[in-house]
Amino acid sequence: MNNCEEGWKCKTIVVILLVLLCVVWAKCATTSGSKHENSLGVPMFQDNPYTYKAGTVIDVIGIKNGKGMVIRLQPTRTYALFTEDILFCDFPIDMFQGMMNPVLLTYKTQDSRSIDGIGCHELVQVDQIKSKELP
Repeated sequence: MNNCEEGWKCKTIVVILLVLLCVVWAKCATTSGSKHENSLGVPMFQDNPYTYKAGTVIDVIGIKNGKGMVIRLQPTRTYALFTEDILFCDFPIDMFQGMMNPVLLTYKTQDSRSIDGIGCHELVQVDQIKSKELP
């Protein structure tokens, strides 16, 4: 007697093998092999991860022997007594080298880590704002 004479057994085995093959193929087709959460394997986001602050740097204070730096900034177009303090990770003072006020600070909105339980931001870039000369 042939093993395939009982047709339902052979058909069942073939169907199970086809389903397993489809599952394996589908898994391989959608895995990018990277740590990113999309099939392209590149970082993508819907919201801007950066914050931009334009203003005049009033004061710079080092925290915990270079673990952090507080920038006191007077944002542009605000009254003279209004200031904001921003805690940055590490001591990126070299990014301000050669800059004159006003400046544009670009930093990550999400806290990168914490210093004594207070979240600090990673400073990405400092740009000098050049004023236009009036004719």
